[in-house]
Amino acid sequence: MLTGQMITMKTENTKNTKKKKTIIYIGEHFYLNSGTIMSPLYSVDGARYDYGYLGRDLEAGFEVHIRQATGKELKSYIDRLRNLQK
Repeated sequence: MLTGQMITMKTENTKNTKKKKTIIYIGEHFYLNSGTIMSPLYSVDGARYDYGYLGRDLEAGFEVHIRQATGKELKSYIDRLRNLQK
């Protein structure tokens, strides 16, 4: 579990070495409480992201930054979860 830190991961693959992605970590409980509809990870544009995508991007040589959601971002995902639970 992430606790207030940013994690940067990359592989030594030389393909796409200048490409970077920033991913938002919102928490594992979103995945569990949504019945697996939501992911604990999202791209900054709001697209669902998961650990499979993470592995694929690392293998392709992307530098991936994972950060915790801001308060505003987290609120939007909480609202999304509540709408799914209705």
